[in-house]
Amino acid sequence: AAMMKLKADNLKAADDLQAQLGDLLAQSKSAETQLLANDRKKRDFESELSSVMTQTQSESRISRAEVEDAVLAAERMCKDRDASAKNPRLAEIPKMIKELEEKIHQLQVQVEESEEG
Repeated sequence: AAMMKLKADNLKAADDLQAQLGDLLAQSKSAETQLLANDRKKRDFESELSSVMTQTQSESRISRAEVEDAVLAAERMCKDRDASAKNPRLAEIPKMIKELEEKIHQLQVQVEESEEG
């Protein structure tokens, strides 16, 4: 009886070990597959990076004349902006708005008083 129990225990332990071995083999295969996929992605990225580097090296550079033209255009725009900022109408407009808002308020009060009276 003791021998049968020992044999049954050994079979159970062997089955457990076999199951663990199967799990480990499956994990190993999965890791191997992932490693191959990562390696393939790495090669794809390296190829794309090489292509981008080649493309950027072949792009034309900005000429000095283009830079100078951009600087002159920016200076003109700054002068236009400054001239617009000095326009006296910029100070008059807020005053006119305030006066018109006051007139609107007075008219509202008059309308309310006429409705009440």
